[in-house]
Amino acid sequence: MIGQKKNGKIDKTEAPKDFIAVPKIYKGYNICRDCDARSLCQENKDNWCRQNRCMGYEATGDDGTVYKRQDGCSVLFKKK
Repeated sequence: MIGQKKNGKIDKTEAPKDFIAVPKIYKGYNICRDCDARSLCQENKDNWCRQNRCMGYEATGDDGTVYKRQDGCSVLFKKK
């Protein structure tokens, strides 16, 4: 798995409505292709991508708001 903290445990519920979070596993290509929420992220309506973090690191908005996953893990979102 990539982007996982040592002893990090993914919180599957830390995901957008109707999705669960699953570990990112490197497969030799752009892993975002495997994410069921990719179209929502690409559209990024109302800062969707920042508000629904899939990356284990923080992102800071132009207004200073910090967006992060509470579990600190990098994930994909899969439909429930």
